[in-house]
Amino acid sequence: MAYGGYAPKGTGFMQPFRLTILAIVASGLAPVDAIAQERVAALSAPDVVVTANRFAQDSKRLPVGLQVITPEDIRASGAQTLPEVLALQAGVTVRDAFGSPNRQIDLRGFGATGDQNTLILLNGQRISENELVPADLAAISLGSVERIEIQRGSGAVLYGSGATGGTINVITRGPAAGDRSADVRATAGNYGTFGAGAGFSVGSDQLGASFQISRLDSDNYRRNNDLRQENVNGELAWFGDRGPVTLKFSAGDQDLRLPGPRTEQQLQTDRRGTSEPDNYASLQSSRVVLGTTQSFGFGDFSIDVGHRERRSRAYYANFGGGFNSSNGRVNSISPRLRFPFSFGAMNNTLIVGADWDSWDYNSDNTFSNSQNRYELENAAGYLQNTLELPWRTVATFGGRWQRVRTDFQRGPTAFDSGTEQNDRDNLKAGELALRQPLTVGLALYGRIGTSFRVPAAEENLFAPGLLKPQTSRDREVGFDWTDSNRRLRVSFYQSKLDNEILYLSSILIPPAGQNINLPPTRRQGVELDGAMSFGQAWSISANYTYAEAEFREGAFNALHRSL
Repeated sequence: MAYGGYAPKGTGFMQPFRLTILAIVASGLAPVDAIAQERVAALSAPDVVVTANRFAQDSKRLPVGLQVITPEDIRASGAQTLPEVLALQAGVTVRDAFGSPNRQIDLRGFGATGDQNTLILLNGQRISENELVPADLAAISLGSVERIEIQRGSGAVLYGSGATGGTINVITRGPAAGDRSADVRATAGNYGTFGAGAGFSVGSDQLGASFQISRLDSDNYRRNNDLRQENVNGELAWFGDRGPVTLKFSAGDQDLRLPGPRTEQQLQTDRRGTSEPDNYASLQSSRVVLGTTQSFGFGDFSIDVGHRERRSRAYYANFGGGFNSSNGRVNSISPRLRFPFSFGAMNNTLIVGADWDSWDYNSDNTFSNSQNRYELENAAGYLQNTLELPWRTVATFGGRWQRVRTDFQRGPTAFDSGTEQNDRDNLKAGELALRQPLTVGLALYGRIGTSFRVPAAEENLFAPGLLKPQTSRDREVGFDWTDSNRRLRVSFYQSKLDNEILYLSSILIPPAGQNINLPPTRRQGVELDGAMSFGQAWSISANYTYAEAEFREGAFNALHRSL
Protein backbone atom coordinates (compact mmCIF):
# COMPACT_ATOMS: atom_id res chain seq x y z
CA MET A 1 0.00 0.00 0.00
CA ALA A 2 1.40 3.40 -0.95
CA TYR A 3 0.84 6.44 1.23
CA GLY A 4 0.89 10.05 0.12
CA GLY A 5 1.90 9.18 -3.43
CA TYR A 6 5.12 7.40 -2.38
CA ALA A 7 6.32 3.82 -2.60
CA PRO A 8 8.96 2.04 -0.49
CA LYS A 9 12.56 2.52 -1.51
CA GLY A 10 13.50 0.64 -4.64
CA THR A 11 10.01 -0.53 -5.60
CA GLY A 12 8.92 2.36 -7.81
CA PHE A 13 5.36 3.63 -7.88
CA MET A 14 3.73 5.00 -11.00
CA GLN A 15 1.38 7.84 -10.31
CA PRO A 16 -1.54 7.85 -12.75
CA PHE A 17 0.00 8.94 -16.04
CA ARG A 18 -1.47 11.61 -18.24
CA LEU A 19 -2.06 11.13 -21.93
CA THR A 20 -3.67 14.08 -23.65
CA ILE A 21 -4.43 14.42 -27.34
CA LEU A 22 -5.81 17.65 -28.74
CA ALA A 23 -6.98 17.66 -32.33
CA ILE A 24 -8.25 20.77 -34.06
CA VAL A 25 -10.18 20.20 -37.26
CA ALA A 26 -10.86 23.37 -39.20
CA SER A 27 -13.56 23.86 -41.79
CA GLY A 28 -13.31 26.15 -44.79
CA LEU A 29 -14.32 29.20 -42.76
CA ALA A 30 -11.84 32.03 -43.23
CA PRO A 31 -11.32 32.94 -39.51
CA VAL A 32 -10.40 29.36 -38.56
CA ASP A 33 -8.14 29.04 -41.61
CA ALA A 34 -6.37 32.24 -40.57
CA ILE A 35 -5.73 30.83 -37.09
CA ALA A 36 -4.25 27.68 -38.60
CA GLN A 37 -1.90 29.76 -40.77
CA GLU A 38 -0.76 31.71 -37.72
CA ARG A 39 -0.10 28.46 -35.81
CA VAL A 40 2.05 27.13 -38.67
CA ALA A 41 3.96 30.41 -38.83
CA ALA A 42 4.56 30.40 -35.06
CA LEU A 43 5.79 26.81 -35.22
CA SER A 44 8.47 27.67 -37.77
CA ALA A 45 9.35 31.16 -36.53
CA PRO A 46 13.15 31.54 -36.35
CA ASP A 47 13.15 34.02 -33.45
CA VAL A 48 10.80 34.03 -30.47
CA VAL A 49 11.40 36.76 -27.88
CA VAL A 50 10.91 35.53 -24.30
CA THR A 51 11.61 36.89 -20.82
CA ALA A 52 12.64 33.70 -19.02
CA ASN A 53 15.82 35.33 -17.63
CA ARG A 54 13.94 38.52 -16.55
CA PHE A 55 15.08 40.34 -19.72
CA ALA A 56 13.82 40.01 -23.29
CA GLN A 57 15.93 37.59 -25.35
CA ASP A 58 15.82 35.09 -28.22
CA SER A 59 14.45 31.74 -26.99
CA LYS A 60 17.19 29.90 -28.90
CA ARG A 61 19.76 31.30 -26.46
CA LEU A 62 18.15 29.43 -23.55
CA PRO A 63 19.90 26.13 -22.74
CA VAL A 64 16.85 24.56 -21.07
CA GLY A 65 13.81 23.88 -23.24
CA LEU A 66 11.16 26.58 -22.91
CA GLN A 67 7.58 26.15 -24.10
CA VAL A 68 5.77 29.22 -25.36
CA ILE A 69 1.96 29.25 -25.64
CA THR A 70 0.84 31.89 -28.13
CA PRO A 71 -2.49 33.75 -28.43
CA GLU A 72 -3.22 31.55 -31.47
CA ASP A 73 -2.77 28.45 -29.29
CA ILE A 74 -5.14 29.92 -26.69
CA ARG A 75 -7.84 30.74 -29.25
CA ALA A 76 -7.59 27.30 -30.86
CA SER A 77 -7.88 25.56 -27.46
CA GLY A 78 -11.40 26.85 -26.82
CA ALA A 79 -10.46 27.53 -23.17
CA GLN A 80 -12.20 30.19 -21.10
CA THR A 81 -9.62 30.46 -18.29
CA LEU A 82 -5.85 30.20 -17.97
CA PRO A 83 -5.97 26.90 -15.99
CA GLU A 84 -7.95 25.35 -18.84
CA VAL A 85 -5.17 26.37 -21.24
CA LEU A 86 -2.47 24.95 -18.97
CA ALA A 87 -4.33 21.64 -18.51
CA LEU A 88 -3.57 20.80 -22.16
CA GLN A 89 0.21 21.02 -21.70
CA ALA A 90 2.64 18.13 -21.05
CA GLY A 91 3.55 17.60 -17.41
CA VAL A 92 0.97 20.13 -16.16
CA THR A 93 -1.72 18.72 -13.87
CA VAL A 94 -4.68 20.98 -13.06
CA ARG A 95 -6.93 20.08 -10.13
CA ASP A 96 -10.35 21.50 -9.34
CA ALA A 97 -11.29 21.27 -5.65
CA PHE A 98 -14.20 23.76 -5.37
CA GLY A 99 -15.47 24.48 -8.87
CA SER A 100 -13.50 27.74 -8.85
CA PRO A 101 -11.64 28.99 -11.96
CA ASN A 102 -8.60 29.30 -9.65
CA ARG A 103 -7.28 25.75 -9.78
CA GLN A 104 -4.18 24.08 -8.46
CA ILE A 105 -1.38 24.05 -11.05
CA ASP A 106 1.08 21.19 -10.58
CA LEU A 107 4.26 20.78 -12.64
CA ARG A 108 5.86 17.33 -12.40
CA GLY A 109 3.42 15.57 -10.11
CA PHE A 110 3.81 16.96 -6.58
CA GLY A 111 0.17 16.17 -5.81
CA ALA A 112 -1.45 18.04 -2.92
CA THR A 113 1.51 20.44 -2.66
CA GLY A 114 1.69 21.03 -6.42
CA ASP A 115 0.95 24.77 -6.33
CA GLN A 116 3.60 25.24 -3.62
CA ASN A 117 6.23 23.65 -5.89
CA THR A 118 5.14 25.37 -9.12
CA LEU A 119 5.92 29.07 -9.27
CA ILE A 120 3.34 31.26 -11.05
CA LEU A 121 4.51 34.62 -12.36
CA LEU A 122 2.69 37.53 -13.97
CA ASN A 123 5.00 39.59 -16.18
CA GLY A 124 7.95 38.16 -14.24
CA GLN A 125 6.47 39.02 -10.82
CA ARG A 126 5.49 36.32 -8.33
CA ILE A 127 1.74 35.82 -7.80
CA SER A 128 1.99 32.40 -6.15
CA GLU A 129 0.64 32.82 -2.65
CA ASN A 130 2.35 32.08 0.66
CA GLU A 131 -0.98 30.57 1.68
CA LEU A 132 -2.28 27.11 0.81
CA VAL A 133 -4.40 28.51 -2.03
CA PRO A 134 -3.85 28.60 -5.80
CA ALA A 135 -2.53 31.69 -7.54
CA ASP A 136 -5.33 34.01 -8.65
CA LEU A 137 -5.10 33.22 -12.37
CA ALA A 138 -8.83 33.81 -12.76
CA ALA A 139 -8.22 37.55 -12.33
CA ILE A 140 -6.22 37.61 -15.60
CA SER A 141 -8.41 38.02 -18.66
CA LEU A 142 -7.46 35.67 -21.51
CA GLY A 143 -7.87 38.58 -23.89
CA SER A 144 -4.96 40.38 -22.22
CA VAL A 145 -2.48 37.47 -22.53
CA GLU A 146 0.35 37.92 -25.05
CA ARG A 147 1.99 34.56 -24.31
CA ILE A 148 2.64 31.99 -21.58
CA GLU A 149 6.20 30.74 -20.92
CA ILE A 150 6.63 27.36 -19.22
CA GLN A 151 10.03 26.37 -17.81
CA ARG A 152 9.86 22.89 -16.35
CA GLY A 153 12.15 22.21 -13.39
CA SER A 154 13.91 25.57 -13.62
CA GLY A 155 13.69 29.08 -12.20
CA ALA A 156 14.99 28.86 -8.61
CA VAL A 157 18.11 30.97 -9.30
CA LEU A 158 16.18 33.90 -10.74
CA TYR A 159 12.95 33.67 -8.76
CA GLY A 160 13.62 31.79 -5.50
CA SER A 161 11.25 29.65 -3.46
CA GLY A 162 8.73 27.23 -4.93
CA ALA A 163 10.26 26.57 -8.37
CA THR A 164 11.30 22.91 -7.95
CA GLY A 165 8.57 21.79 -10.36
CA GLY A 166 9.21 24.78 -12.62
CA THR A 167 7.89 28.24 -13.43
CA ILE A 168 4.91 29.48 -15.46
CA ASN A 169 5.20 33.10 -16.55
CA VAL A 170 2.07 34.79 -17.94
CA ILE A 171 2.95 37.80 -20.11
CA THR A 172 0.17 40.30 -20.72
CA ARG A 173 -0.12 42.47 -23.81
CA GLY A 174 0.77 46.14 -23.36
CA PRO A 175 0.40 49.17 -25.61
CA ALA A 176 2.91 49.98 -28.33
CA ALA A 177 3.71 53.17 -30.20
CA GLY A 178 1.13 53.75 -32.91
CA ASP A 179 -1.41 51.27 -31.50
CA ARG A 180 -5.04 51.60 -32.60
CA SER A 181 -6.93 48.39 -31.81
CA ALA A 182 -9.99 47.11 -30.00
CA ASP A 183 -11.71 43.76 -29.52
CA VAL A 184 -14.95 42.30 -28.19
CA ARG A 185 -15.38 38.66 -27.12
CA ALA A 186 -18.26 36.45 -26.01
CA THR A 187 -18.57 32.77 -25.10
CA ALA A 188 -21.49 30.57 -24.07
CA GLY A 189 -21.87 27.00 -22.85
CA ASN A 190 -24.04 24.60 -20.92
CA TYR A 191 -24.94 24.89 -17.22
CA GLY A 192 -25.70 28.58 -17.67
CA THR A 193 -22.18 29.52 -18.70
CA PHE A 194 -21.69 32.89 -20.36
CA GLY A 195 -18.60 35.05 -20.70
CA ALA A 196 -17.93 38.43 -22.26
CA GLY A 197 -14.98 40.75 -22.55
CA ALA A 198 -13.73 43.84 -24.33
CA GLY A 199 -10.52 45.77 -24.60
CA PHE A 200 -8.57 48.43 -26.45
CA SER A 201 -5.01 49.59 -26.96
CA VAL A 202 -3.90 53.04 -28.13
CA GLY A 203 -0.48 54.62 -28.45
CA SER A 204 1.31 57.69 -29.74
CA ASP A 205 5.04 58.21 -30.17
CA GLN A 206 5.52 58.75 -26.44
CA LEU A 207 2.40 57.54 -24.58
CA GLY A 208 0.30 54.38 -24.64
CA ALA A 209 -2.58 52.78 -22.80
CA SER A 210 -4.34 49.41 -22.87
CA PHE A 211 -7.39 48.20 -20.98
CA GLN A 212 -9.27 44.91 -20.71
CA ILE A 213 -12.49 44.06 -18.88
CA SER A 214 -14.21 40.68 -18.67
CA ARG A 215 -16.92 38.75 -16.82
CA LEU A 216 -17.71 35.05 -16.53
CA ASP A 217 -20.94 33.58 -15.10
CA SER A 218 -21.70 29.89 -14.69
CA ASP A 219 -24.03 27.65 -12.68
CA ASN A 220 -21.35 24.91 -12.93
CA TYR A 221 -22.15 21.21 -12.85
CA ARG A 222 -22.90 20.87 -9.13
CA ARG A 223 -25.83 22.52 -7.39
CA ASN A 224 -24.86 25.46 -5.18
CA ASN A 225 -21.69 25.95 -7.23
CA ASP A 226 -22.63 29.19 -9.02
CA LEU A 227 -19.70 31.36 -10.10
CA ARG A 228 -19.32 35.03 -10.93
CA GLN A 229 -15.90 36.38 -11.90
CA GLU A 230 -15.19 39.99 -12.93
CA ASN A 231 -11.75 41.23 -14.05
CA VAL A 232 -10.04 44.48 -14.98
CA ASN A 233 -6.52 44.62 -16.46
CA GLY A 234 -4.65 47.62 -17.82
CA GLU A 235 -1.33 49.28 -18.53
CA LEU A 236 -0.10 52.84 -18.96
CA ALA A 237 3.23 53.39 -20.72
CA TRP A 238 5.66 56.20 -21.51
CA PHE A 239 8.05 55.39 -24.36
CA GLY A 240 11.32 57.09 -23.45
CA ASP A 241 14.47 57.26 -25.52
CA ARG A 242 16.21 54.58 -23.44
CA GLY A 243 13.20 52.38 -22.79
CA PRO A 244 9.59 52.34 -21.56
CA VAL A 245 8.24 53.15 -18.12
CA THR A 246 5.05 51.20 -17.39
CA LEU A 247 2.34 51.09 -14.77
CA LYS A 248 0.48 47.76 -14.85
CA PHE A 249 -2.63 47.13 -12.78
CA SER A 250 -5.29 44.46 -12.41
CA ALA A 251 -8.17 43.58 -10.12
CA GLY A 252 -10.49 40.61 -9.75
CA ASP A 253 -13.77 40.03 -7.90
CA GLN A 254 -15.07 36.48 -7.46
CA ASP A 255 -18.22 35.08 -5.83
CA LEU A 256 -18.48 31.30 -5.56
CA ARG A 257 -21.01 28.96 -3.98
CA LEU A 258 -19.52 25.87 -2.29
CA PRO A 259 -21.46 22.61 -2.80
CA GLY A 260 -19.50 20.51 -0.27
CA PRO A 261 -18.24 16.91 -0.54
CA ARG A 262 -20.25 13.92 -1.77
CA THR A 263 -20.09 10.33 -0.55
CA GLU A 264 -19.87 7.47 -3.02
CA GLN A 265 -23.49 6.55 -2.34
CA GLN A 266 -24.61 10.15 -2.88
CA LEU A 267 -22.74 10.28 -6.19
CA GLN A 268 -24.55 7.16 -7.38
CA THR A 269 -27.99 8.61 -6.64
CA ASP A 270 -27.40 12.30 -7.42
CA ARG A 271 -24.07 13.30 -8.95
CA ARG A 272 -24.99 16.99 -9.15
CA GLY A 273 -26.37 17.32 -5.63
CA THR A 274 -25.06 19.46 -2.79
CA SER A 275 -24.58 18.56 0.84
CA GLU A 276 -24.04 22.21 1.83
CA PRO A 277 -26.63 24.46 0.11
CA ASP A 278 -25.68 27.53 2.20
CA ASN A 279 -21.88 27.59 1.91
CA TYR A 280 -20.21 30.31 -0.15
CA ALA A 281 -16.91 32.16 -0.62
CA SER A 282 -15.67 35.45 -2.03
CA LEU A 283 -12.28 36.65 -3.25
CA GLN A 284 -11.05 40.14 -4.13
CA SER A 285 -7.55 40.70 -5.43
CA SER A 286 -5.60 43.64 -6.81
CA ARG A 287 -2.11 44.22 -8.19
CA VAL A 288 -0.11 47.25 -9.28
CA VAL A 289 3.48 47.25 -10.60
CA LEU A 290 5.57 50.25 -11.63
CA GLY A 291 8.48 49.14 -13.78
CA THR A 292 11.02 50.16 -16.37
CA THR A 293 13.87 48.80 -18.47
CA GLN A 294 16.47 51.39 -19.49
CA SER A 295 19.27 50.76 -22.01
CA PHE A 296 22.71 52.28 -21.50
CA GLY A 297 26.08 51.85 -23.14
CA PHE A 298 27.16 49.16 -20.67
CA GLY A 299 23.89 47.18 -20.84
CA ASP A 300 20.37 47.33 -19.43
CA PHE A 301 18.92 48.29 -16.06
CA SER A 302 15.46 47.11 -15.00
CA ILE A 303 13.41 47.53 -11.84
CA ASP A 304 9.89 46.61 -10.72
CA VAL A 305 8.16 47.98 -7.61
CA GLY A 306 4.97 46.12 -6.81
CA HIS A 307 2.08 45.85 -4.37
CA ARG A 308 -0.69 43.27 -4.33
CA GLU A 309 -3.51 42.35 -1.97
CA ARG A 310 -5.75 39.35 -1.55
CA ARG A 311 -8.91 39.32 0.57
CA SER A 312 -10.97 36.17 0.97
CA ARG A 313 -13.98 35.21 3.06
CA ALA A 314 -15.88 31.93 3.29
CA TYR A 315 -18.99 30.87 5.18
CA TYR A 316 -19.54 27.26 6.22
CA ALA A 317 -22.90 26.20 7.64
CA ASN A 318 -21.31 23.04 9.10
CA PHE A 319 -21.15 22.76 12.88
CA GLY A 320 -23.53 25.64 13.49
CA GLY A 321 -22.07 28.04 10.93
CA GLY A 322 -18.95 30.15 10.92
CA PHE A 323 -16.66 32.35 8.86
CA ASN A 324 -13.06 31.97 7.78
CA SER A 325 -11.49 35.15 6.44
CA SER A 326 -7.94 36.12 5.47
CA ASN A 327 -6.07 39.14 4.19
CA GLY A 328 -2.67 39.12 2.54
CA ARG A 329 -0.51 42.06 1.44
CA VAL A 330 2.79 41.86 -0.44
CA ASN A 331 5.25 44.66 -1.21
CA SER A 332 8.21 43.92 -3.48
CA ILE A 333 11.22 45.55 -5.16
CA SER A 334 13.25 43.80 -7.89
CA PRO A 335 16.20 45.72 -9.43
CA ARG A 336 18.52 43.95 -11.91
CA LEU A 337 21.28 44.63 -14.44
CA ARG A 338 22.27 42.90 -17.67
CA PHE A 339 25.86 43.19 -18.94
CA PRO A 340 26.77 41.75 -22.35
CA PHE A 341 30.53 41.26 -22.83
CA SER A 342 33.05 39.19 -24.77
CA PHE A 343 35.78 36.96 -23.40
CA GLY A 344 38.04 36.01 -26.27
CA ALA A 345 35.78 34.63 -28.99
CA MET A 346 32.99 33.82 -26.53
CA ASN A 347 30.00 36.09 -26.01
CA ASN A 348 28.63 36.41 -22.46
CA THR A 349 25.50 37.90 -20.93
CA LEU A 350 25.70 38.45 -17.17
CA ILE A 351 22.58 39.21 -15.14
CA VAL A 352 22.95 40.49 -11.58
CA GLY A 353 19.92 41.27 -9.46
CA ALA A 354 18.26 41.49 -6.07
CA ASP A 355 14.78 40.69 -4.75
CA TRP A 356 13.08 41.99 -1.64
CA ASP A 357 9.54 41.29 -0.59
CA SER A 358 7.53 41.56 2.59
CA TRP A 359 4.36 39.53 3.08
CA ASP A 360 1.84 40.23 5.84
CA TYR A 361 -0.96 37.71 6.32
CA ASN A 362 -3.86 37.74 8.81
CA SER A 363 -6.55 35.10 9.24
CA ASP A 364 -9.64 34.98 11.43
CA ASN A 365 -11.58 31.77 12.09
CA THR A 366 -14.86 31.99 14.02
CA PHE A 367 -15.02 28.19 14.39
CA SER A 368 -12.11 28.17 16.84
CA ASN A 369 -12.43 31.89 17.67
CA SER A 370 -8.77 32.34 16.71
CA GLN A 371 -6.79 35.08 14.99
CA ASN A 372 -3.42 34.39 13.40
CA ARG A 373 -0.74 36.63 11.94
CA TYR A 374 2.11 35.52 9.72
CA GLU A 375 4.92 37.77 8.49
CA LEU A 376 7.47 36.65 5.91
CA GLU A 377 10.36 38.75 4.61
CA ASN A 378 12.72 37.65 1.83
CA ALA A 379 15.95 39.36 0.80
CA ALA A 380 17.95 37.77 -2.02
CA GLY A 381 20.77 38.38 -4.45
CA TYR A 382 21.49 36.38 -7.59
CA LEU A 383 23.63 36.23 -10.68
CA GLN A 384 23.38 34.25 -13.89
CA ASN A 385 25.74 34.15 -16.87
CA THR A 386 24.95 32.85 -20.34
CA LEU A 387 28.00 31.83 -22.33
CA GLU A 388 28.08 31.08 -26.07
CA LEU A 389 30.80 28.49 -26.64
CA PRO A 390 32.26 27.24 -29.95
CA TRP A 391 30.21 24.74 -31.97
CA ARG A 392 27.07 26.81 -31.11
CA THR A 393 27.03 25.43 -27.54
CA VAL A 394 25.11 27.60 -25.05
CA ALA A 395 25.87 27.32 -21.32
CA THR A 396 24.18 29.00 -18.37
CA PHE A 397 25.38 28.98 -14.77
CA GLY A 398 24.33 30.97 -11.74
CA GLY A 399 23.48 31.09 -8.06
CA ARG A 400 21.08 32.66 -5.60
CA TRP A 401 21.49 33.52 -1.93
CA GLN A 402 18.31 34.25 0.04
CA ARG A 403 17.66 35.20 3.66
CA VAL A 404 14.20 34.42 5.02
CA ARG A 405 12.68 35.90 8.19
CA THR A 406 9.53 34.23 9.55
CA ASP A 407 7.40 35.61 12.41
CA PHE A 408 4.30 33.64 13.31
CA GLN A 409 1.69 34.48 15.94
CA ARG A 410 -1.11 32.00 16.49
CA GLY A 411 -3.84 33.51 18.65
CA PRO A 412 -5.42 31.79 21.64
CA THR A 413 -8.26 29.34 21.05
CA ALA A 414 -10.66 27.32 23.14
CA PHE A 415 -8.01 24.57 23.20
CA ASP A 416 -4.76 26.43 24.03
CA SER A 417 -3.27 29.84 24.79
CA GLY A 418 -1.66 30.35 21.38
CA THR A 419 1.99 30.54 20.36
CA GLU A 420 4.56 32.96 18.98
CA GLN A 421 7.44 31.57 16.92
CA ASN A 422 10.30 33.13 14.96
CA ASP A 423 12.85 31.71 12.56
CA ARG A 424 15.69 32.83 10.29
CA ASP A 425 16.98 30.79 7.34
CA ASN A 426 19.77 31.26 4.82
CA LEU A 427 18.97 29.40 1.61
CA LYS A 428 20.84 28.80 -1.65
CA ALA A 429 19.98 27.74 -5.19
CA GLY A 430 22.26 27.05 -8.14
CA GLU A 431 22.09 25.85 -11.73
CA LEU A 432 24.34 24.75 -14.58
CA ALA A 433 22.72 24.07 -17.97
CA LEU A 434 24.04 23.25 -21.46
CA ARG A 435 22.37 23.19 -24.86
CA GLN A 436 24.02 21.70 -27.96
CA PRO A 437 22.43 22.03 -31.42
CA LEU A 438 23.09 18.93 -33.54
CA THR A 439 21.34 19.69 -36.81
CA VAL A 440 18.92 22.33 -38.01
CA GLY A 441 16.03 22.26 -35.54
CA LEU A 442 17.48 19.47 -33.32
CA ALA A 443 19.25 20.15 -30.00
CA LEU A 444 20.24 18.27 -26.85
CA TYR A 445 20.14 19.90 -23.42
CA GLY A 446 21.05 19.00 -19.86
CA ARG A 447 20.76 20.66 -16.47
CA ILE A 448 21.80 20.17 -12.84
CA GLY A 449 20.78 22.44 -10.00
CA THR A 450 19.45 22.97 -6.51
CA SER A 451 16.18 24.56 -5.40
CA PHE A 452 14.20 25.23 -2.22
CA ARG A 453 10.72 25.92 -0.87
CA VAL A 454 9.75 28.01 2.17
CA PRO A 455 6.75 26.59 4.12
CA ALA A 456 3.40 28.27 3.57
CA ALA A 457 1.58 29.99 6.42
CA GLU A 458 -1.07 27.31 6.97
CA GLU A 459 1.56 24.57 6.83
CA ASN A 460 3.15 26.05 9.95
CA LEU A 461 -0.27 26.64 11.46
CA PHE A 462 -0.96 22.88 11.45
CA ALA A 463 2.52 21.74 12.48
CA PRO A 464 4.04 20.88 15.90
CA GLY A 465 6.68 23.59 15.30
CA LEU A 466 8.00 25.77 12.50
CA LEU A 467 8.82 23.52 9.56
CA LYS A 468 12.24 23.40 7.94
CA PRO A 469 12.53 24.72 4.39
CA GLN A 470 12.37 22.01 1.72
CA THR A 471 15.49 21.61 -0.45
CA SER A 472 16.06 19.66 -3.66
CA ARG A 473 18.90 18.51 -5.93
CA ASP A 474 17.61 18.44 -9.49
CA ARG A 475 18.85 17.10 -12.82
CA GLU A 476 17.40 16.77 -16.29
CA VAL A 477 18.39 15.71 -19.79
CA GLY A 478 16.38 15.88 -23.01
CA PHE A 479 16.14 16.97 -26.62
CA ASP A 480 13.81 19.04 -28.75
CA TRP A 481 13.28 19.09 -32.49
CA THR A 482 11.39 21.60 -34.61
CA ASP A 483 10.92 22.06 -38.35
CA SER A 484 8.45 24.02 -40.46
CA ASN A 485 5.38 22.05 -39.35
CA ARG A 486 6.45 19.64 -36.59
CA ARG A 487 7.92 19.74 -33.12
CA LEU A 488 8.91 17.12 -30.54
CA ARG A 489 10.33 17.35 -27.00
CA VAL A 490 11.49 14.45 -24.81
CA SER A 491 12.75 15.03 -21.26
CA PHE A 492 13.98 12.80 -18.40
CA TYR A 493 14.21 14.40 -14.94
CA GLN A 494 14.94 13.52 -11.31
CA SER A 495 14.73 15.49 -8.04
CA LYS A 496 16.15 14.31 -4.70
CA LEU A 497 14.40 16.18 -1.92
CA ASP A 498 15.22 16.71 1.75
CA ASN A 499 12.61 17.85 4.27
CA GLU A 500 9.81 17.65 1.70
CA ILE A 501 6.68 19.13 3.26
CA LEU A 502 3.53 16.96 3.40
CA TYR A 503 0.23 16.99 5.26
CA LEU A 504 -0.59 13.75 7.10
CA SER A 505 -4.30 13.00 7.06
CA SER A 506 -4.22 9.26 7.81
CA ILE A 507 -4.97 8.34 11.43
CA LEU A 508 -2.71 5.29 10.98
CA ILE A 509 0.46 7.39 10.74
CA PRO A 510 1.26 9.87 13.52
CA PRO A 511 1.24 12.81 13.81
CA ALA A 512 -2.11 12.68 11.99
CA GLY A 513 -3.68 16.00 11.00
CA GLN A 514 -0.36 17.85 10.88
CA ASN A 515 2.21 19.00 8.35
CA ILE A 516 5.66 17.46 8.69
CA ASN A 517 9.05 17.35 7.01
CA LEU A 518 9.43 13.95 5.36
CA PRO A 519 12.55 11.79 5.32
CA PRO A 520 14.57 12.01 2.07
CA THR A 521 12.43 11.43 -1.05
CA ARG A 522 12.96 11.15 -4.79
CA ARG A 523 10.75 12.20 -7.71
CA GLN A 524 11.51 11.33 -11.32
CA GLY A 525 9.78 10.90 -14.64
CA VAL A 526 9.67 11.38 -18.39
CA GLU A 527 7.76 13.88 -20.54
CA LEU A 528 6.94 13.66 -24.25
CA ASP A 529 5.31 16.51 -26.10
CA GLY A 530 4.72 16.85 -29.83
CA ALA A 531 2.68 18.66 -32.46
CA MET A 532 2.18 18.52 -36.22
CA SER A 533 0.40 20.75 -38.72
CA PHE A 534 -1.22 19.41 -41.90
CA GLY A 535 -1.42 22.17 -44.46
CA GLN A 536 -3.14 25.34 -43.36
CA ALA A 537 -6.30 24.01 -41.75
CA TRP A 538 -5.36 20.99 -39.60
CA SER A 539 -3.10 20.49 -36.61
CA ILE A 540 -2.77 17.85 -33.91
CA SER A 541 -0.81 17.79 -30.66
CA ALA A 542 -0.23 15.06 -28.09
CA ASN A 543 1.66 14.66 -24.83
CA TYR A 544 2.47 11.88 -22.40
CA THR A 545 3.77 12.18 -18.83
CA TYR A 546 5.04 9.42 -16.54
CA ALA A 547 6.05 10.25 -12.95
CA GLU A 548 7.03 8.21 -9.92
CA ALA A 549 7.89 9.09 -6.32
CA GLU A 550 9.53 7.07 -3.54
CA PHE A 551 11.28 7.38 -0.20
CA ARG A 552 15.06 7.15 -0.29
CA GLU A 553 15.55 6.33 3.41
CA GLY A 554 14.26 7.05 6.92
CA ALA A 555 12.04 5.70 9.69
CA PHE A 556 8.91 6.82 7.88
CA ASN A 557 9.77 4.35 5.14
CA ALA A 558 9.95 1.49 7.64
CA LEU A 559 6.51 2.38 9.01
CA HIS A 560 5.19 2.64 5.46
CA ARG A 561 6.36 -0.90 4.66
CA SER A 562 4.35 -2.27 7.55
CA LEU A 563 1.04 -0.87 6.23
